[in-house]
Amino acid sequence: MKRVAKRIGIELSDSVRKLPYRAANGRTYKGDFVAAETLYLITQRLRANTGLRDSVLTYLAKAGVVVDEIRIDPDKAIDAAIEAYRRLGKSEAWIQTRIVSKVARLYFTAAFHKSMRKANRSHYGIITNDVYYGLWKRSAAKVKEEMGLRAKDNLRDHQPIMALSYQLVAENLAAVGLEQRENLEFDQAQKIVKASAEHVGRQADETSRLLGKDIATDRPLLPDITE
Repeated sequence: MKRVAKRIGIELSDSVRKLPYRAANGRTYKGDFVAAETLYLITQRLRANTGLRDSVLTYLAKAGVVVDEIRIDPDKAIDAAIEAYRRLGKSEAWIQTRIVSKVARLYFTAAFHKSMRKANRSHYGIITNDVYYGLWKRSAAKVKEEMGLRAKDNLRDHQPIMALSYQLVAENLAAVGLEQRENLEFDQAQKIVKASAEHVGRQADETSRLLGKDIATDRPLLPDITE
């Protein structure tokens, strides 16, 4: 183990360079610098439960380094997602469902883009809310509020398995419908998305009543005062 550690240390030290930088006092100094790729390798040798490791990976993701690694090897994206969710204490069943829901989301947005004559960025937010309204009769923002989440939180990272499952079915159904069309105006594509989400939403509503809970938030349904 010591030999391996020493070899790794030599490999990393060979990637370190001394570069000049100007400090706040106006003086120029030389400090150790490494390329982002080397920093990525260093994080792989940090213990997974350290806050430092997560902070560095977050920085690298924003810088595009982790993204580049994922483009080269998609399996790394899946492995990274699984490990991240495990650190959050998610169950293996939830993780599998979440990953499949990510794939469904990509399929949905790609089919929407391909079917459109011209799509702009705002359209993606609109059709996402169309899915939520069709399924849960309320917006994504409203579901977040009911779950006590912040506006910047990723809703799907907090939803129960069944909610994710219905959402991926709705998006898959919409994607199939969109794939069969070309040169659509936005209102035409939106109509397909709404119809698909509402179709799956009717089934989700029946399941909610059967289970006695709101699938979107996993909370008990309020008693029906009309009964």
